[in-house]
Amino acid sequence: TVFDWRGEVWMLPETSADHSLTLYRCTQFPDKWEKVQAFSVGRELCDSIIVDKTPEALTVLCSETRPDNQLYTRYRRYTVRENPEAEERDDVDEFILDEDEPFNLQHRNYELGSRNAGPLFTNNDQTVRPAQVSTKVDYGVYLQFWVRRGASEVPLCAAMPQNVAIAGIDPANLIGIHTYCRDADIEVIDARYLCKV
Repeated sequence: TVFDWRGEVWMLPETSADHSLTLYRCTQFPDKWEKVQAFSVGRELCDSIIVDKTPEALTVLCSETRPDNQLYTRYRRYTVRENPEAEERDDVDEFILDEDEPFNLQHRNYELGSRNAGPLFTNNDQTVRPAQVSTKVDYGVYLQFWVRRGASEVPLCAAMPQNVAIAGIDPANLIGIHTYCRDADIEVIDARYLCKV
């Protein structure tokens, strides 16, 4: 995930193998980054997205993979916030990572549809969160889009491979979709498809 925050460009790349969330700051876009801090979380997290940001803090939503079968995931939410001691002391980290325990307790079960599939976006004045849905034998079969309604999310619509048009690909050959990103000008779909060799 690459995002703007505090007048700079930041990144939370996929670092699930070392059981951490690692925050980078861009020093020269797009190819120079400095590692700001690695937060040890003790679990394998993937597909991190920013769900809220203020000048003081970021709210990060991640998908934790089940150790014995990575098709199953559950949501984990964290807040990255300024360390108040960092301005006065050189021996402490710049940021603190807080786990959102009430949220994480509500999402304790591993499921086939609890995997983020791209950053939040706005459509018709609604904030939309894409999620990928897997089956017991396959990863990223289709996308489910969710919208906020008060304090919860409700399904908006699903994007099945057979209903998605991607320039240059025969729709009959699409077999899965696992990432969706968009802004005012560009739409990016990460899909799997069959091709002849």
